[in-house]
Amino acid sequence: MKTHLLTLPKKVVVLIASILLVVFMAGPAFSLEKIRVSHQPCKHALPTVMAIEKGWFKELGIEVSFHYFAAGMSQVEAGIAGEWDVGAMGTPPALFGGVKYGLETIGASITQELIEWLLIKEKDQKAFKANPKEWLKGKTILVTTISTGHYQLLGNLKNWGLSEKDVKIVHMGPAAILSAFVAGEGDVYQAWAPWCYLLQSKGAVKIADGATGGITIPGALVATPKFAKERPDLVAKWLEGYLRGVLYEYQHPGEAAKYLQAYYKKLGLDIAYSSCLEEMRSEPKFPIYDQLRLMERKDGQPSEMDQYISDLAGFFVLQGKLKKAPDVTKFITDKYMKIAAENMEKTSIDEAKFKVFGIKK
Repeated sequence: MKTHLLTLPKKVVVLIASILLVVFMAGPAFSLEKIRVSHQPCKHALPTVMAIEKGWFKELGIEVSFHYFAAGMSQVEAGIAGEWDVGAMGTPPALFGGVKYGLETIGASITQELIEWLLIKEKDQKAFKANPKEWLKGKTILVTTISTGHYQLLGNLKNWGLSEKDVKIVHMGPAAILSAFVAGEGDVYQAWAPWCYLLQSKGAVKIADGATGGITIPGALVATPKFAKERPDLVAKWLEGYLRGVLYEYQHPGEAAKYLQAYYKKLGLDIAYSSCLEEMRSEPKFPIYDQLRLMERKDGQPSEMDQYISDLAGFFVLQGKLKKAPDVTKFITDKYMKIAAENMEKTSIDEAKFKVFGIKK
């Protein structure tokens, strides 16, 4: 027997109509909003990778698409051209992007000093150790310029009593540097993870890293100025998912290293699990509470992040890459990190969940 709405009691008809109206109105609200995320084939992409694969972004109501770049400055240019919305990169391109285009630095990804290497051929190791300064003079150094690798190179040259004028700098992307080493071209090779591990597997020998150069190299989380202005809520949502990935790395480094190895493999990079685990354990990470502390400005004083980027800017001023030290507070902001923290606190119903998110009351 068919039942028609006209034969039902008026109250039931009104109730059904109300339910249908709610479903109809709610439909668009539950559709996933899209965010385009840019990364390089580096470890700082991993939290985004895991948040996608584990469905954390969908829980937040967003759909994330990946956009890959070999190095930071090409990534910056593409972002300003409207090809992506948020992402992660080294602090040198974030600095130059902030100065030139207003690219916003919204957090820190990792610190990279231990996975930023300089390498040489094995046959040159004895001569280098005997007198690093004399051996390096006039040598050809293959570098991805205006990058964290460039920054650590300059720090190490200074440590050896040298400057860029004492060597020959040749700009190359990471893959090209690896190919050049295999072909026997160049003398010194700058590489960050995972490229440093690939060079090592081909016979290159590590001679220095960012720590030996006496510098701190935080990676930057960034947002393009247009997207940040129009959708600060989505910038914060991406940060929520990303930082959940950061916490997973803390809690499950062995499992996270497997995700990292799989990520590299998808990009055509065959990295040993042991190297991925080493990278996972050697990089300090920043959960939400540490992000807020890192970017907090107290009593008119610069934040730690401000100071890191200011030190970096000062270094590039001395090298003639910048005309003057910029006001980094114009493009470094904790605005979106605070929104993300507030959202995390609202969804955390007990102290245990606060600990999971890395939030300290």
